[in-house]
Amino acid sequence: MRPGWVPLTRPFPGRRILAPALWSRGVRHIDAILLSHADADHYNGLPDLLERFSVGAVRIAPGFDRGTDPAVAQLLQAVRARRIPVRTIAAGDAWEAAGVRVSVLHPPAAWSPLDRDNDRSVVLDLESDGRHLLLTGDLEQAGLAQLVNHPGGPFDVLLAPHHGGRTANPAWLYRWANPARVVVSQRPPAPGTHDALAPLEAEGIPVLRTWREGAIRLRWTQGGVLARGARGEVGLHGVQGGLTQDHPDSVSVSEARSFLHGFRLSF
Repeated sequence: MRPGWVPLTRPFPGRRILAPALWSRGVRHIDAILLSHADADHYNGLPDLLERFSVGAVRIAPGFDRGTDPAVAQLLQAVRARRIPVRTIAAGDAWEAAGVRVSVLHPPAAWSPLDRDNDRSVVLDLESDGRHLLLTGDLEQAGLAQLVNHPGGPFDVLLAPHHGGRTANPAWLYRWANPARVVVSQRPPAPGTHDALAPLEAEGIPVLRTWREGAIRLRWTQGGVLARGARGEVGLHGVQGGLTQDHPDSVSVSEARSFLHGFRLSF
């Protein structure tokens, strides 16, 4: 561990997972890194990335730097010491990059949900060629209730909030989002535990689980959103119906934030 650093969650996902994944795609510069909220497992890869890549900006949620966590303060100090701009984003913000429109749906700029970091997780709607991916971070409870005040789906792909946990995945969220498919970054469920996403599968909505498929790559095409798991091809129902699959020779641009959730995006 580097001298002076507050210990973070191990084992160092930045150097073990994120950097090799980005290098394998030929990435040497990261335009922006978005930290969804101030839980260590959502920012502990950043120190290693700062040492291995040039970074254009770091984007954070409102309240991320509220001063209650010394590890967060130290992290942002290291970012600013490299003269990397730190920008706060909130609901209503939007920008375009590499042909993708990124819209922030949550949290509102002045929102304070009783100091729960998960409830203030950044939620992004990524749109390309009319197809939408909803990234939800660890959003829970009050944050979900705030989110569904926005116009709902359908979304082509939804990242299940907080690793598919029961309290973060109520049925009314999926009625609002109306997703064509769901991706969840999670460990294998313990025997006898409640699976909040099982009802979706019973309704015929594909659920892609990282413990089963490995890292999941999503690819936008004219025919629909396609998928490939690290452990083999994953079939998805395209917008015209029928089964479509990704191909290993596809060329893509990867969005760095998505590696934190175990899948990659391709446009």
